[in-house]
Order: sequence, then C-alpha cells, then structure tokens
Amino acid sequence: MANLHFTKHARIRMKERSISEKEVEATVLNPTKWHYGKDREIVAIRKSGKREIRVVYFSEPQFIKIITVMK
Repeated sequence: MANLHFTKHARIRMKERSISEKEVEATVLNPTKWHYGKDREIVAIRKSGKREIRVVYFSEPQFIKIITVMK
C-alpha cells in the first residue's frame, strides 16, 4: 500500500461521494490519465465501473498528500 496522507477536506469529500481509500490508491497508482493542475498539483483520473474518479494530490518525498477527491 502506498503511503497516502489525506487532508481533512479529502476525507470529507470521500465520505460525501462514497469513495474508498482503496479507490483513491488505485487512482493515484494506476491512473487512466493525469495532468498537472495550476499549482503543479497532480490530477489523476481513473474510470471505475460507470464512474470516473479524480484525485488531486502532491507527491512529497516520503508520502503522497491527497488534497481532494471527485467523481
């Protein structure tokens, strides 16, 4: 398992949108596509069944900081 650190905001959004840690990890580690955001954050996108999950994060030397999660 990747060393993921979730912000409070990301945890709230995951709960609201019924997205699991496992889905977040799969999106970060094996995205269908990805791009850099305006502040150089990484936006990873992965299709999971009928929905598309987007994870916004920063890659730090020791961990991955999850900023927010969308579907």
